[in-house]
Amino acid sequence: MNRLQILLTDWVVLPSLAVLVTCASALDDNPPKTLQLDLGEGVKLDLVLVPAGEFHMGAPESENERQSAEEPVHKVKITRPFYLGAFEITNVQSRRFRPGHHSRYLDGDNQPALWVSWYDADAFCHWLSQKIQRNVRLPSEAEWEYACRAGTATRFFNGDQAQQKFSPNLDKAGCSGSNSRGLSKEVGKFIPNAFGLYDMHGNVWEWCSDWYDPFYLGGNVKDPQGPPLGVTKVIRSGSWKGLNRFCRSASRGSSIPFITGSNVGFRVVLAPASP
Repeated sequence: MNRLQILLTDWVVLPSLAVLVTCASALDDNPPKTLQLDLGEGVKLDLVLVPAGEFHMGAPESENERQSAEEPVHKVKITRPFYLGAFEITNVQSRRFRPGHHSRYLDGDNQPALWVSWYDADAFCHWLSQKIQRNVRLPSEAEWEYACRAGTATRFFNGDQAQQKFSPNLDKAGCSGSNSRGLSKEVGKFIPNAFGLYDMHGNVWEWCSDWYDPFYLGGNVKDPQGPPLGVTKVIRSGSWKGLNRFCRSASRGSSIPFITGSNVGFRVVLAPASP
């Protein structure tokens, strides 16, 4: 994360939105490692650069609590870097889009925005895209798992070998039913992974762009987007009210896109600007 020397900070003012961009020297072809969007009224949205690369998606046969939907393990290549929200979209951020948004008894400003359907999350992305004149979207399922793993192959990004029957490392990395005390947590309260992303294990399930397919096709693939049609959308991460096994890096879930609930939210992707 320190290889790129940060040299200056610029404000770029766009219609109804200011974008605080931490920039590198014009002589450096690499994109900045972090971006911060100012949503107004002092509300910021932090994003972290996830580099392009390859990983093995899914859970091996030896992984404890593995589900059939997580097989077969297959190599995936993410061909382009992308910015991913360092945190889940929060209630205060959601209210910049829809002032009347409330997450009922989980409505703290810095708690994840809940009771948000896939269509609501997609609408937030379109709103932000128009404001900054850049493409903001939900992550694909492959992007999400790649970002969650951050170069690891264990059950959680901070450890637990495949055969372990318990989840001692999860309490440090995220919020699940075993340590939530019946509430979602403010974002950023657990340790980040190697990419600088928080709450990738638990707290809330997160909507992905893909339609859900109960089986991976396998083989080597590049930038998979899921099936063209479907009934449910992919959700990832597990949640504050779920079992630890659903918080594993490889765990998959799905939900009808117009359904809302107390344990499903989202984070966003922004593609780096073209050179």
